[in-house]
Amino acid sequence: LQPDQSERSLGVQMSPQFNPTDQRAVLLAKAWEWAAQIATGTLLPHGVFPLIRSTILKSLGYPMAMTH
Repeated sequence: LQPDQSERSLGVQMSPQFNPTDQRAVLLAKAWEWAAQIATGTLLPHGVFPLIRSTILKSLGYPMAMTH
């Protein structure tokens, strides 16, 4: 593995030189995929916040804290 290449480890995409672009791409892909799935369904307005809290924030929260 080269210093500028990243590898997934414990749910975080990191490289020895701390190149955050790969981690950013992974997080954006997860967010866009989740948004596309939600957009195709029917969801009442009062159900949005619990859904966000219980699904996508769990997937994004841990890696963001590790890479910040």
